[in-house]
Amino acid sequence: MRPVLYAVIILFTLTTTAPALVYVEEKGVLFYFPENETEIATALTEKMPEFISFLAQKGLAIKRPLHIILDDKLDEPQVKVHVIPHREIRIPLRAPGVLEDGYTREDPWAYYLFKGLCLQGIYGIRSGIPELLHKGFGDIVSPNVIIPPWVEDGICGLLYAQYREKKFRTLLKPLFFMHRRPPILTSSVTIPRSGPDTTVTGFTASLLYIG
Repeated sequence: MRPVLYAVIILFTLTTTAPALVYVEEKGVLFYFPENETEIATALTEKMPEFISFLAQKGLAIKRPLHIILDDKLDEPQVKVHVIPHREIRIPLRAPGVLEDGYTREDPWAYYLFKGLCLQGIYGIRSGIPELLHKGFGDIVSPNVIIPPWVEDGICGLLYAQYREKKFRTLLKPLFFMHRRPPILTSSVTIPRSGPDTTVTGFTASLLYIG
């Protein structure tokens, strides 16, 4: 009996000391956050209109009402997105661990918010018969296009990179990927005359051409 009593006391203590959730609402978007995490919440709510506007320009309109929760109890390696029973984005408050989604981001919470909004935009794409069914049955109707999670991650990562105006990092120069005819290696190769130091192989010549 005593262990049960102790467990009830501990549970009551934890629930009473946990910070209360507060929220702000703007144009059909409700943003919930612990009252002691005002700094992160303020930064996210300031960036949110820019995210929504950018995604709308890319054809991913955000449908409302939308609930966004900065969850201090969520122990997940990435943002959680739902459209049933209501449109929701849950952002883990804890910083991502090594090799988790968002670990290399300068601001992982902003990335989580952008990715959540991006996924909401993808899930909201409907036209034709699915759009007509959606008007009658709501979000239980799937979007027109169902894509694997890794493709969703790629789309959101690409759009976030465009938003941040970052150039793609590759081991080779972008010149390598331009549509150009390959060089004629025979015209780039010199015949050795006095020794190996005067020899340029075809592979080396092609690298010199690229660089």
